[in-house]
Amino acid sequence: MLAHDTPSPCHERMRVRMDDMNERNLTDADFPADALAALDGDGSILLTGRAGSGKTTLLRHWMRTRRPKGVYVTAATGIAARNLADGGLEATTLHAFLGVGGDTTVEGMALAGERARGDRGDRRRRGRIADLTTLVVDEASMLRSDMADKTDAFLRAAKDRPDVPFGGVRLILTGDLRQLPPVVVHAERKAFDPDRNGEYGSPYFFDAPAIRDLMGAGRFHGVALKASHRQTDPDFVRALDLIREGRYPTDVRRMLESRVSDSWPSDATVLCATRKRAFDINRSRIDLLPTDGHMAEAVLSPALKASDAKGRLQWHDLPVERTMVWAVGEHVVMVGNDPDGRWANGSIGLIVGVDGGLPVIRIESTGCEHVVTTAEFPVDQPGADFDTEIGRYRPKSKRRGSVEQLPFIPGYALTVHRSQGLTLDRVHVDLDDPGKHPFRRAGQLYVAVSRVPRLDGLTLSRAPLWDEVCGPDVCDPSVTEFLDGIAL
Repeated sequence: MLAHDTPSPCHERMRVRMDDMNERNLTDADFPADALAALDGDGSILLTGRAGSGKTTLLRHWMRTRRPKGVYVTAATGIAARNLADGGLEATTLHAFLGVGGDTTVEGMALAGERARGDRGDRRRRGRIADLTTLVVDEASMLRSDMADKTDAFLRAAKDRPDVPFGGVRLILTGDLRQLPPVVVHAERKAFDPDRNGEYGSPYFFDAPAIRDLMGAGRFHGVALKASHRQTDPDFVRALDLIREGRYPTDVRRMLESRVSDSWPSDATVLCATRKRAFDINRSRIDLLPTDGHMAEAVLSPALKASDAKGRLQWHDLPVERTMVWAVGEHVVMVGNDPDGRWANGSIGLIVGVDGGLPVIRIESTGCEHVVTTAEFPVDQPGADFDTEIGRYRPKSKRRGSVEQLPFIPGYALTVHRSQGLTLDRVHVDLDDPGKHPFRRAGQLYVAVSRVPRLDGLTLSRAPLWDEVCGPDVCDPSVTEFLDGIAL
């Protein structure tokens, strides 16, 4: 075993954090009674609230104190699953729990559910499906309507209850729909636009037919947490609440203007709207490191090599860098969920050494150091195909091939999307991204400025414009309609 990868004690530290120890001292009195009552009930719910309102903490408390049977915890993203696991819960991504890939169709999910029900080769998996009564999905704002639809198809088949939404399994969804919406690339958009004959009304989970069925039957309700635990300054909390609601009064504008800076602290994480902008900033920061640089070339599968030879492969098609330059002292962000559970997609780390030509990375959340080898990443091509049976466009992803590369990217600058779910001590928001109005999109600015616990940890390249806070694309009216429909 490698010297940097020994640590049963290190893996123990992954489960015993100071935050977790503090959480064990909490009682029901520390949480809203209506939220606990909703969790203790039997209907499906959305547990929501502003960023840092304690949604995950409440979920961990409920699981720890109630020890409910048949409850399985998942998350829409890898970093959310890791946060749950670091707090002592056994959690995986939703895809991993269902045992399917991102390119599986609704029909394929139903077949996977049938196999899971009768899987004699995997007794643990069969038992898990038989025991399942409640499915928790954290960061549900990132759960797409087609994935909710696929989960419904899987569970109806797995529980052998084809006429009941989600096979009778109760859903507990947690997340803030005022943060970033689910990711939909340009080639898929028509599948989520009813005006273009799309199958779904929007990419949000609530436009999955099974969710609508639950709402229509009065079996899906919402409960909102009001307190802020990440931020404690009441003026900053109020400002964030107003930005979240798409309001930009003069005092909030002046507060943000006071944080404008042409430069940023060396220990600040820069948040950008696009991968290209983050790439440029990261490359400039790596060039300043006093240590020798190392180069790693990605290895493309034959299918991707063929696409590349025809000029059909762009750098942004890949989840990792084509040509990576890394150095000791570099801050990094892990890409992909480690199969051994050492990190999740989005975990922050620091390159602390070199072992046999490979980087040694200390994962911030655990303090563990690992010699990191290359990993293989699937490369899919999202799109929308016209389904003649339903007469609408359906999202469809095709596997293009795979790429092998070291599983991290530089971490001095992150996209806002990658930062969701993180708490960062210092943040500089780069609003001067040359992209086409990138901060006028739903949730971008709110997520960026709400990553920090304190206002003095925030700087911005300029004050936000009115339409970056209040513009028509910032607050999605379908979200407001849904939240009103579940009494939030």
